[in-house]
Amino acid sequence: MNKPLFGVMSLTASILLITYTLNLSASTIIGTIIYTSGRPADDVVVLLYDQYQYTDSRGKFRFRDIPPGPHTLEVKKNRRLIKAIEIDVNDPSETVDIQL
Repeated sequence: MNKPLFGVMSLTASILLITYTLNLSASTIIGTIIYTSGRPADDVVVLLYDQYQYTDSRGKFRFRDIPPGPHTLEVKKNRRLIKAIEIDVNDPSETVDIQL
């Protein structure tokens, strides 16, 4: 086998292995935010790690590629903090339901 080609293939395989390993440790966080009345909290901002999402019309949100460990999840409406909760991310997929 051509040595330069073998080097490129080895490097590519190493990058794929690292990417696969990192993705195994990242989590997907899904959740729903509702008001005490039971009405979905639509169009509020949810912040987690270095990402943010707007809730949909059903109050649902989803974050991908969240690293394991403790994190603060913040809920904001009109730029004001409504609620902040601490979550501990351990599983590949976790659900967080919040009542405001």
